[in-house]
Amino acid sequence: MMSVDPFDTFRYAELRNFFAWHTKRPAVLYHYTSTEGLIGIIKTRKMWASHVRFLNDPSELDYGTALVRRVVGALLRSSSDSRQTHVLSEIQAPVAAFEGHIDTYVLCFCAGGDILSQWRAYGERGGGYALGFKTKRVKARAKKGAQFDLCKVEYREARQVERIKGLVERGLNMLGTLGDDAPAMRKIIAVLRQLLAMYCVVFKSPAFREEREWRGVFTTRMAPSASQFRSSNGRLVPYVELAFSSDADPLTSLSPLSVIRYGPTLQPDLTERSLRLLLNGNDLKNVKVQPSSVPLRV
Repeated sequence: MMSVDPFDTFRYAELRNFFAWHTKRPAVLYHYTSTEGLIGIIKTRKMWASHVRFLNDPSELDYGTALVRRVVGALLRSSSDSRQTHVLSEIQAPVAAFEGHIDTYVLCFCAGGDILSQWRAYGERGGGYALGFKTKRVKARAKKGAQFDLCKVEYREARQVERIKGLVERGLNMLGTLGDDAPAMRKIIAVLRQLLAMYCVVFKSPAFREEREWRGVFTTRMAPSASQFRSSNGRLVPYVELAFSSDADPLTSLSPLSVIRYGPTLQPDLTERSLRLLLNGNDLKNVKVQPSSVPLRV
């Protein structure tokens, strides 16, 4: 009879705990994009998820990393157990987990489809589009062969600290059964790093709470050749394509895409006409078209 690895048991239990935070999903999630992005998504039936280390704002990942260092550092200063101090000192840089064999890619959504800050940042200063996707169908149709889940971004610092501290303390509690087993110590360090890295992906500064962001988190052990690359502000950004249909099952009436809201600086009549032509020409006649109600001026 095969023995159960306690580290795998711990990791799976914590992963279940992590994904349990994100079960109450909105019926529709919105992806803000430019005109070029809109055309690409409609025509190819695919969206791009960027590698987590290459997000538009690199400081997003820095925020979670700094918070982990702060919380773990406080635990480290209060610990007198040599094994605990060793583990704590090794997990202060959770982003190191992203440099291993598992790659993490992120696709950004918002719970709201008419958010001023999003129009300014991602919607061509009001001239872009918010694509509304039925959440259940996004999850069901996401590319198979990898782990994909929709995760709610946490903006409350007190809750972030509570979750980091709780995870680390549960991990440290395992040390009581390990003795001085060095391989076991390395395992618990690796597990905690991986889990803390996932926390960093969904933790953001309270200053951004208006976004009400959800992230499509896509993790895979794909070969490097599976990644594609795009240019963004002079940077080479790796990404993967997420297809919500296949050649045998094209986007039709069961498309995850349910509504397109166009930005507040676009001319309504011409925009609605051109959107209808684009949608009808790509078998998406049932998608609703709506204007923004935000009073944004160029």
